[in-house]
Amino acid sequence: MKKFDVALAMWALLSATGCSLALNPEFDDGQLIDETKFGANCRVDDECGGYLCRANRCTSSCETTTDCHNPAISDCSASSKLCTFRFPAPIEDPKVGFLYVGPVGDHGWTLTHEVSRQHIQAEISGLTTQFEPTVNPANAAEVMQNFIDAGDNIIIGTSFDFLVPIQTMAANNPDVNFLLCSGFTSTPNLGSYFGRMYQVMYMMGIIAGRETTTNRVGIVGPVVIPETVRHANAFAQGVKSVNPSARVYIDWVGAWFAPEAEAAATNRLIDEATVDIVFGFTDTIVPIRTACGPETGPCTRTTTTGATVYSLGYDNRDSCDFAPDRCLASAYWNWGPRLERIVNDMKAGTWDPSLLVWDQIRGSPDASMAYIAVNETLVPPAVQIEAESQISKMTPDTVEARMLPFAGGMRDSRGNERYTADELPTDSELLRMCWLADNVFAVDGSGATAPGCVGDN
Repeated sequence: MKKFDVALAMWALLSATGCSLALNPEFDDGQLIDETKFGANCRVDDECGGYLCRANRCTSSCETTTDCHNPAISDCSASSKLCTFRFPAPIEDPKVGFLYVGPVGDHGWTLTHEVSRQHIQAEISGLTTQFEPTVNPANAAEVMQNFIDAGDNIIIGTSFDFLVPIQTMAANNPDVNFLLCSGFTSTPNLGSYFGRMYQVMYMMGIIAGRETTTNRVGIVGPVVIPETVRHANAFAQGVKSVNPSARVYIDWVGAWFAPEAEAAATNRLIDEATVDIVFGFTDTIVPIRTACGPETGPCTRTTTTGATVYSLGYDNRDSCDFAPDRCLASAYWNWGPRLERIVNDMKAGTWDPSLLVWDQIRGSPDASMAYIAVNETLVPPAVQIEAESQISKMTPDTVEARMLPFAGGMRDSRGNERYTADELPTDSELLRMCWLADNVFAVDGSGATAPGCVGDN
């Protein structure tokens, strides 16, 4: 029977039964090949519509890449003579499980990710999501397994704390896509995403440097890792750029969520270091409220020298709402639009996990992963313009734009030259930054350190 006759008979059969095939058929020795199955996840050959199931993907034998059904996503392996894939398989029915490092009600880091979960659920048709709050890294693998058992095919870990368990789970579940916030690592089914928040920190430093009356600014530092050190240094550089005489004091609490320790650190910075601006890098509004003074009502806090105490917010755009008469600005995260693009790429089968996402600031706050919200009732227009004018300088796709907060040369708190005026750090150096700038001090006035930070000290 000729191929044309086979096709005609198949068409007649489908027409008679009122059915149709959602595929583009090819015929090879009488076998019907479902082209839509090429590259799909599989367990056995029978799931591949005529293709072979190898390494959990539907593939075919080949001599050259042109033999592969879709060379745009696949290559012919010279060793195995099989088509291999550059991207994970398309996900037709995405189900996403989020792991949160803290409670949704922290009004900090975790809330920003909860907002992103709500964003993608509203924007991507047919998407379903779930989340688990306050996940201990030691239990993260168990939580991820529960998500997978419930049918989730995309797992998002929203903290670097989940790095090791998510790497293990990705290796053991090749047909599930994994994303890690701030992970900067990749495997065939594990990618990462993050924003260059240090650019926003630089602008926050400009505001603090202009608005301090004591030339003493404080940071409540959370966990000591290169990320938080990098942010502290960018903030300190912003302060120095407009006020070389100002000092930045940092008090590490060693945790993202530790309300009592955060309050104590805020009080030490105000009472002992006599700072008049407090910037809390932790995942709560505790530093803002502690710097305000009373738990409710207008803020009344002053330093021992009588200077009015102000604060700077972090994580959420509306952080200053908790002390509107004293909070100058907030640096905030906006994960939703980028996660929406990544999940849509996963649906289309075009997601490349090897492309580590580290987004620069963008001109539009709705499109930017990290941005600044200035309290216009407190910050003078000239200062606001001075800070926000940096955005246009940091958006071009150049090393100079990305590294603007670290330009002009840097020395560390021990006096060592780290970069000359003609040098800029690399991404790799930023990801290993474990030293503090020369205008950053401990509460007692000694040069600040980053205790326990794993990287370049």
